[in-house]
Amino acid sequence: MVYVARGAARETLDRPQMKQALFAALDALGPRAKVLVLPPDFTRFHSQAGILTQYVWEYYGDRLAAVLPALGTHSPMTEAQLREMFGAMPLHLFKPHDWRNDVVTLGTVPPEYVRELTEGRLDFEWPVQVNKLLVEGGFDLILSIGQVVPHEVIGMANYNKNLFVGTGGAVAINRSHFVGAVYGMERIMGRADTPVRRLFNYGSDHFGHLLPQTVYVQTVVGRADDGGMAVRGLYVGDDIEVFNRAAALALEVNFEMVPKPFKKCVVYLDPSEFKSTWLGNKAVYRTRMAMADGGELLILAPGVKEFGEDAQIDALIRKYGYFGTPRTLEAVRANADLQENLGAAAHLIHGSSEGRFTITYAPGHLSRAEIDRLGIRAIIVEGAPPEGKLFGLKIHREGVEFLHLDEYRGWKNYELNEALRQKHGKKISAATIGIAGERRYKSASVSFSDMMGDPSRNAARGGLGSVMAAKGLKAIVIDASGAAPVDIAKKEFFREAVKSWVETINKDVTCWLFRQFGTPLAVSTNSYQGTMPWQNYTSGRPEGFQKVSGETIKKLNLERGGRMHGCMPGCVIQCSILYNNPDGTRLCAAQEYEALGLLGTNLGITDPDAIGRMKYLCDDIGIDLIEIGCALGVAAQGGKLKMGDAEGAIGLLQEVEKGSAFGKVLGDGVVATARDLGISRVPAFKGQGIPAHDGRAVKGIGVTYATSPMGADHTAGLTYRLTLSKTGQAANSLRFQVAASACDTFGYCLNAVPGGSASLYSFLADLLAARYGSNVSGEDVLRIAKETLKDERKFNAAAGFEKIWEKVPSFYRNEPLPPTNSVFDVDDAEIERIWDGLDAFKEPKQLWEMRFDPMPPLLFGTGVIRLLGERTKQLKIKKALLIADPIMGKLGTTGEIQRILEKSGIASAVFSDVEPDPPVEEIEKIGQLYRQEKCDGLIALGGGSSMDAGKAAAIRVSQSGPMTEFEAAMGGGGKIKPPMPPLICIPTTSGTGSEVNTYAIITDRERSKKFLIISRYIIPSLAVIDPNITRTMPKGLTAETGVDALAHCIEGYVSKITPFHPYYAGLGLAGVKLIGNSLRKACSNPDDMNARMEMCMAAIDGGIAFSKGLGLGHAIGHAVGAQYHVSHGKSLAVSLLCFVRVNREVCKEEFRDLALVLDRTEDLEKALERLYRDVNLPTRFRDLGIPEGGLKSLAFEVGKDAANLAGNPVPMSDRKILEILKEFY
Repeated sequence: MVYVARGAARETLDRPQMKQALFAALDALGPRAKVLVLPPDFTRFHSQAGILTQYVWEYYGDRLAAVLPALGTHSPMTEAQLREMFGAMPLHLFKPHDWRNDVVTLGTVPPEYVRELTEGRLDFEWPVQVNKLLVEGGFDLILSIGQVVPHEVIGMANYNKNLFVGTGGAVAINRSHFVGAVYGMERIMGRADTPVRRLFNYGSDHFGHLLPQTVYVQTVVGRADDGGMAVRGLYVGDDIEVFNRAAALALEVNFEMVPKPFKKCVVYLDPSEFKSTWLGNKAVYRTRMAMADGGELLILAPGVKEFGEDAQIDALIRKYGYFGTPRTLEAVRANADLQENLGAAAHLIHGSSEGRFTITYAPGHLSRAEIDRLGIRAIIVEGAPPEGKLFGLKIHREGVEFLHLDEYRGWKNYELNEALRQKHGKKISAATIGIAGERRYKSASVSFSDMMGDPSRNAARGGLGSVMAAKGLKAIVIDASGAAPVDIAKKEFFREAVKSWVETINKDVTCWLFRQFGTPLAVSTNSYQGTMPWQNYTSGRPEGFQKVSGETIKKLNLERGGRMHGCMPGCVIQCSILYNNPDGTRLCAAQEYEALGLLGTNLGITDPDAIGRMKYLCDDIGIDLIEIGCALGVAAQGGKLKMGDAEGAIGLLQEVEKGSAFGKVLGDGVVATARDLGISRVPAFKGQGIPAHDGRAVKGIGVTYATSPMGADHTAGLTYRLTLSKTGQAANSLRFQVAASACDTFGYCLNAVPGGSASLYSFLADLLAARYGSNVSGEDVLRIAKETLKDERKFNAAAGFEKIWEKVPSFYRNEPLPPTNSVFDVDDAEIERIWDGLDAFKEPKQLWEMRFDPMPPLLFGTGVIRLLGERTKQLKIKKALLIADPIMGKLGTTGEIQRILEKSGIASAVFSDVEPDPPVEEIEKIGQLYRQEKCDGLIALGGGSSMDAGKAAAIRVSQSGPMTEFEAAMGGGGKIKPPMPPLICIPTTSGTGSEVNTYAIITDRERSKKFLIISRYIIPSLAVIDPNITRTMPKGLTAETGVDALAHCIEGYVSKITPFHPYYAGLGLAGVKLIGNSLRKACSNPDDMNARMEMCMAAIDGGIAFSKGLGLGHAIGHAVGAQYHVSHGKSLAVSLLCFVRVNREVCKEEFRDLALVLDRTEDLEKALERLYRDVNLPTRFRDLGIPEGGLKSLAFEVGKDAANLAGNPVPMSDRKILEILKEFY
């Protein structure tokens, strides 16, 4: 009987429609007490059986007693697969099917019937077998759920195939498959009436009564117009009629006739689904009938790792191979192992071309985007030409062809790339080798042209240029012109996934820093960390590193007309630097951290132009700059070069180019150089030069060097967590090695991986799912990343790489590295166990956490300053250093505080020269005075500058290292450790809120920059807020500090650093209301204590609210203050208007809220202008004395403030910043 029959070739059934139809059928079946469901396994994920099974569970509840996935001979489903396919269903419901042991035989089909079906070719009986659970489970209903789709064995799955194959036994499965194979797939595929189907129907007709009532839920699924999958039909019934109707629709939906046979066909196998040729040979089954005689089938199978799904079948396939029907039948007759496993024999027939066309498998990983556009995943080059011959490959939309390139022998990369572009078109991409590759130097690289055509992107580590040369290849030319765009199966899903990820990147401070400074941003960070090499790895903090810092490179680039760009299409970071000469001509492409470290500071060179010249030479010659930088450092140790001699270093690179005797030694790398010079101190792991991250001061990277299958490669697992800890480094390194493997496997850039709760694995899974229309999870991506590492390790073990070199160079173990004076002391036992944890490794759970910084104890109220002495004594301060600005002394406030302290028996010394925006030098003076006076506590009296000076002084007197080392953007907050001296903050203004938060702003005059320090350890021990003290503020200062608090509240309310934090946002909104109510009053009547009190509270609100983040307003304000020494409040007045205008479209609702509480209107920009007019604040940059010609330089400085710009609701570029500055000039 047919209960539901709905479907048509162009109809699409959504889930509610499917659910409604299924429930109607279940209603018609009447009440049931114990139900069993037979869905397919994960290989039929798209069948919709997963969601239909969930609907059955919803309908029957506890009456659904078991779910038995119809595995056939497939591997049991993993927990991850069950979760992905069946959602939240209880796992205890799912029972695995053991096709070798858990079966019963209901009866047999006689051999004469089999002989009839196979036209006399086979003569055996066929057992009708099912899982014993079907017979012995006491069920009163079996629901067999599956997709009706063309099938190579039976013609059309499903119907009773789920029963007799999905839950069948070894003999039944093997023999039925063999029947189909022998009869001929071309005679079976897509037909509802076939020998195998008749075999199964015989079983149903004669022995089906031995089973509970069985009802078939059949889907027909096809490709939707948008490239995704669509349900075209749903059929429910208990006899063959339901199958016949579904099969008729499936033939129309799933069977495509081509006008002429394929001469060449490329099939891609989704790596998340196809791990073996047992499954992967669907590529053969589904195309075989369309292939032309003599054609070529290329199967790109990045996930295929084995032949069979279990060891026995895998062994049989390896033993007999895919050689077609005649040879397989002969093998079956002659070999007992095939006779006992006819399913494997059937597979050998199905997986062959019967000699009509060639089949080439290409298991491996994805290639670059332009090859993807051409529909090619990988190119395999076999053999090699006669010695002395040079060839190239040209890949284009018509295919692949060889090029004769003998004419380019001895050419370097730049001239070679230009010649190839002249000959093959300006839009080509090229992978080339220079003369280093031709000469087979062990440090030769493969150079890839970037988007500008420069051969500056290098696959360099391990001498890949020599590997390419061994194949006789000088160049690979990729011409994607005329190729169709990459086909995205789920376009809308793809757009949403990318959009969400880009938003995450735009809010990430580190990604923002890469965008602003490129990889040279790491120069200052790593130098302060003590990990950047200086003079052959003798120190981790290079002298004069500021000369090659990211800020210096960016400044030079601005002056010379250089720029940032993406090294690949679609990049949103664009951290690659086109670096120019002083005259504006190109010096080198991709001026990067590793070049600055290995060709620069490691050789004692801090001239970025000289380093740029060497970088260009390395790209042109085609040599690994890391390896050659290490070799040159050893050469200097051996007397071949003086440290700091840039011309000498360039001269040695030219020796490499010339191929002189010592040039060849250098070209073979650091180990060869050390051997030639008789030097035993070799900066190398496993024969490979160490990158510009010294593993003695960042020990997780040291473990990466020692264990990575890629050798001493920082990109294999770059981690700056737990830098100096002796323990826990193996797990630390493993975490980042797996992440790096995922990036490498799928072609994603490490510099574009945001921190926080973002999941790289889930994002890559979304991209794969969107690209191919498949179901991919983050766990699948993680598993593939692990498999890549395993494959690399297997290769290394087979090649003997693990046994050649010592794992850790001896000087790493026994030579302390200044300034941390640390050695690499991670135990060998821990290092050697690192891979034991690979299988068990899971992505660390990304917990979303709403953080609340602690508040200091508060004394708040009129007259509370009188309690200062008592509370200071409670902090056990015997002698306090009182930090104040000169005005506090003139007003007598400093003396008053000293007298209050003296009454409580507390001595004090005074530093009264605090400048606005206190510079580093001033903090050093305060620290010296603190120690000279033998103080044991700090009291900061004044506005934000005094309190920030107090916080910085607390760091200075308790921590070692330069103050600039503690900059938040450099990771400095993590270096601040207790104990800290007690600190009391007494605000005399109502603006910064510094008295209650974790921040301090200090000026670095050397860089003309304010920098931020963030640490919970600088939260004051006590905040004393007495509105009486603020009465002495003149009108102008009241207005300026008030707008500082206002900017904190407004920017904090909408900042995207922490998108959701109602506590901080609520304080911001409350602070704006207080300021709107009281700032005008406080300015017009300094003695209005209610207004003063509300402004004090608003300052507290703002000081806490901006923990949610700030934005463009403060980025501009800091730059204006640092460059033009304008007070913070005045600069923020204009800057806040810039902030509001830039963000008004994306913050309409929020800005309306703010305008309403500020002055009961709805236009925030106009509300601010009215407020400024009333309290006499500027609204244009020209009012601040800034020359119009200085706007470009100002925009550059603003663009460096990554911490604040990352929180701006609208992403800001240098161009956008300059435009808004001009608007408000």
